[in-house]
Amino acid sequence: TSLWNNLHPQQIIGTPVVIKEIDCLTAKVDDIIAVRSEFTTKIDTDTARLCGFAGWFDVHFR
Repeated sequence: TSLWNNLHPQQIIGTPVVIKEIDCLTAKVDDIIAVRSEFTTKIDTDTARLCGFAGWFDVHFR
């Protein structure tokens, strides 16, 4: 499931991580059918509590 929510920068307690880059001009369905990635990120737990993960994407039209 998914949920739309606007996050304020002060609500972000970790560092961003690129999971996948997709070239929309050349991508095939097989390239995006499953997106998996191993990653690490630093989370400031001294001043905040982790309640979930957020994801977003950017599209650049050229």
